[in-house]
Amino acid sequence: MIEENIDEMSEDTIDEEKIKYHLRDLKTALNKKGEDHLLPDLLPTDQTIVDIGCGLGQSFLVLGCTDRDCIGVDVHGASIAYGKEKFGDKIRFHHTDASNIPEPDGTVDLIYACVSIPYTNIPRVIKEIKRLLKVKGRVWMTLHSRDYAREQLSIAIHNRRIKDFIHKIYLIMNGYLLKWFGFLIPWLNGDYESWQDADTMIRLLTKNGFDASQSIQKDHLVITGVLKSKE
Repeated sequence: MIEENIDEMSEDTIDEEKIKYHLRDLKTALNKKGEDHLLPDLLPTDQTIVDIGCGLGQSFLVLGCTDRDCIGVDVHGASIAYGKEKFGDKIRFHHTDASNIPEPDGTVDLIYACVSIPYTNIPRVIKEIKRLLKVKGRVWMTLHSRDYAREQLSIAIHNRRIKDFIHKIYLIMNGYLLKWFGFLIPWLNGDYESWQDADTMIRLLTKNGFDASQSIQKDHLVITGVLKSKE
């Protein structure tokens, strides 16, 4: 994983490893025709699509939807720069946080997030998703479960990495803050991470005007929502 030994890696090395990760992800998905990749099913009405945590924009290529208005959003500048260089004629990219996407209100048909939502300030991002979507627009997202967070804590304990252990305690507590109180706090560097459960995410989406539901797809929990009203 990219995150392993990240304390010892230079910024340039981290950028290079992330780009290599995204390229491997793209190559694997294309070779297997996306059959192992969990992505939303597209509707004919999904003409403007946003991918939160887009990396190089590889999911659009796997979906084969670059004839539509594809908008990739990511906080990792090197990935966005690479995506613009290689796929900028097919995909529009924004190097920005998911809570501040520079697109007009009510112009997007589908927003999806493949395990990127756990690294955001979720309540604020849901409000931003609502702002961007048209009425009857859809949101689709996969999550990090509490079991995942506990597994990460166990790994940190096993590896005796004190900084990682403290961060994983933060990750677990942040998930409970979201579940019990509906808000998150940032880590020391200003980034966010948490675990989520279906009830919490459905409650947050419903509060923001969505008709929300859950399903299991390829052994992963998927949360979907249709925006009923902009009010």
